[in-house]
Amino acid sequence: MESIKTKTIGGDLSYMAWIPNAIEVATIEEADLVIFTGGEDVCPELYGHPTHETTHYNKTRDLKEVEAFLNTIALNKPILGICRGLNN
Repeated sequence: MESIKTKTIGGDLSYMAWIPNAIEVATIEEADLVIFTGGEDVCPELYGHPTHETTHYNKTRDLKEVEAFLNTIALNKPILGICRGLNN
């Protein structure tokens, strides 16, 4: 079976464990599939809402992932979004 080249964004490589023959590659350009993972909330400011004291986010991570998402879309790569990864 041929390997599936994956690029995991925002989390550890355990997210690709269920994909048979998955191998992690260094860049989105090399990937057959880009995985956006789970984690804390997405910063509400990024979608036009105020922050709240109960919201836990990492704005630095969020901005990097938005950039990675836009790059993935521009390259027309398939995306798998898990939990917060669906919000990109």
